[in-house]
Amino acid sequence: MVRITEYMYKGDSGEFVELTNLDTVAVDLTGWSFDDDSAVPGTFDLSGLGTIAPGESVIFTEIEAADFIMDWGISGVTVLGNSAPGLGGDDVINIFDASGTVVDQLAYGDGTFPGSIVTDNISGWVCQDGIGANDIFQWQLSSVGDAQGSFASPLWPNMIGNPGSFVVYDCPDVQGACCIDGACSVMSEVDCQLAHGTYQGDSTDCTGGCPAAETSNVVITEYMYSGNGDEFFELTNLGPDPVDFTGWGFTDEANLGAQYPLSDLGVVAVGESVIVTEAADAAAFRTDWGLDPSVKIQPTGAGLFGRADTYYIYDTSGTVVDMLQYDDETFAGTIRTKDVSGWPCAASVGVNDIYGWVLSEVGDSQGSTTSSLGDIGSPGAFTLDNCVEPVPTMTEWGVITIGVLLMVGGGVVIRRRQQAAA
Repeated sequence: MVRITEYMYKGDSGEFVELTNLDTVAVDLTGWSFDDDSAVPGTFDLSGLGTIAPGESVIFTEIEAADFIMDWGISGVTVLGNSAPGLGGDDVINIFDASGTVVDQLAYGDGTFPGSIVTDNISGWVCQDGIGANDIFQWQLSSVGDAQGSFASPLWPNMIGNPGSFVVYDCPDVQGACCIDGACSVMSEVDCQLAHGTYQGDSTDCTGGCPAAETSNVVITEYMYSGNGDEFFELTNLGPDPVDFTGWGFTDEANLGAQYPLSDLGVVAVGESVIVTEAADAAAFRTDWGLDPSVKIQPTGAGLFGRADTYYIYDTSGTVVDMLQYDDETFAGTIRTKDVSGWPCAASVGVNDIYGWVLSEVGDSQGSTTSSLGDIGSPGAFTLDNCVEPVPTMTEWGVITIGVLLMVGGGVVIRRRQQAAA
């Protein structure tokens, strides 16, 4: 049987799908084909993959085969390039045999399946119980050195995967401590996310209870995952003493430790806010936002965060000093920071509660402005704000932007204006 065993819907080196022959005899893929959620047999011909030996894994990718092989530094793997149609964030991978019968399919996407994996620059692979089951919750993200021998691309170090090889692996039902409103329960990471909790890590327990609301003096105080300009996040030192960032680092939802260094930010003074951006050049980001030369900016040269992701900040000992998980689809009603940054109300500073974050507005308490490229935010400065919504004046009471009056059962219900994400 031939099964889908790995995929990446979006990557610096292009999307790809891995097929593995898990049978004891060779399988000829002549006449086989691929399509996405339109599910039309014959859309993309897989005949070029030839005959797959027992245990062999092959790849089809949207880019040229030679480029894919070079980007991943692999050899001895059959790769078929220029696949179409392209895969989206929420899509279906359909594999058809020569008769047009679906032999395997995988529906995926954290929008359709909240809490499931997002394979943006990090591939996903299937656990034993999920092989051929079309159950994205039986898939997990690759991590360097995992059961599949995953690795970072030598040319695109932000990409992690293991294209061209697959090991049947019985993934354990991993659980850990989950803190929800200060109460601790043991559950899976996915269940913790769906419950709007803070996952404390695999195999942790509730012996020590939940951490205090603020675990560090250095906290995440602003972020924008996508913009007309470059994505960024802001860190602010709210403690009583300067903090030396030498040896500090950060990563995204892969939680790979201090994968990306923060040492270049140096010593951060009390009350100082510093910026980490995907821009390759700090000067370009500074010019875009009109920032003072004194604002410290660390460029990464790579986009690291998606619409649904997690920021992890590590100190020099490798301890997570702050984290923020966000996703406007999983956490319904929360902000989406596309072209407009978000910042935390005072009660949500350092507590990983995206429900306590609001979108920036020009002239708000953070002094937010519009960048030269049309984004709104206040990178490089942070002011604690309780975010108490003011009581409307009599003049405002009748203004349609404040609310819409609805007559319900002879009474009046006022729907207050809510800040919406782009």
